Amino acid sequence: MPYTHDPEPDPPAIPKAGAPEEPLLTVGTLTAVAAALLAALVSFGIDISDNQQAKLLGLILVLAPFVVAGIGRLKAWSPASARRLALAERNKAQGAA
Repeated sequence: MPYTHDPEPDPPAIPKAGAPEEPLLTVGTLTAVAAALLAALVSFGIDISDNQQAKLLGLILVLAPFVVAGIGRLKAWSPASARRLALAERNKAQGAA
């Protein structure tokens, strides 16, 4: 049986114009806002015990890097992907000429 694995899978979609250039900064900011919002709610009287506050803040602190990494991975381009896309575009333009 011949080997049929494609070592060059189709690249991800090209980002749209106006897409954020620093997706991790945006997501990181939103994560920090979530933690600050929880702290603000607690300081303004939401009825949560000290133990529950610590657990919720701990959960936010543990999950935040995974959320940021996951969203960032979907939006980041590796140099190899960018190079492959550039070569494909150049080959397409040369084929049309």
